[in-house]
Amino acid sequence: MNNLIHQDDLNPLIQNGGTVHDRSGEQIGTLGRFYVPDGTHEAAWVTLAPGLFSTSETFIPLDSAWIDGLALYVTFSREKIEAAPRQNRDGVLTGDEARELVAYYGAP
Repeated sequence: MNNLIHQDDLNPLIQNGGTVHDRSGEQIGTLGRFYVPDGTHEAAWVTLAPGLFSTSETFIPLDSAWIDGLALYVTFSREKIEAAPRQNRDGVLTGDEARELVAYYGAP
C-alpha cells in the first residue's frame, strides 16, 4: 500500500512543523496529522495543517511517499491535492469519506 511509513516516523515531523512537498518537490504546506487504519501502525493518510478558520482538511494518501529530514514528499501534484475532496475536521475518517478519497486519488 505505501512505503510503510509508521506513525513513529510522522510524530517528529508533526511535532517539529514538518512540511509536505508535492511530486515536483514544491512545498505545499505543513503536516497536520496522520490517520492509521485499525490494527496497524502504518499511516495511510496525512492532512495538511488547516488554516485557523478552516472547518475541513485536505487528505493525501501516503502511497509511495517518503520522508527526508522534516519533509514529507508525496507523489501527487499540488493541483491534484488542492482539488481533492475535503473532509470535516472532526478527527475521524469514516469509511465513506475514505472511499471518496480513494476514488479521487486512485489509491489502493
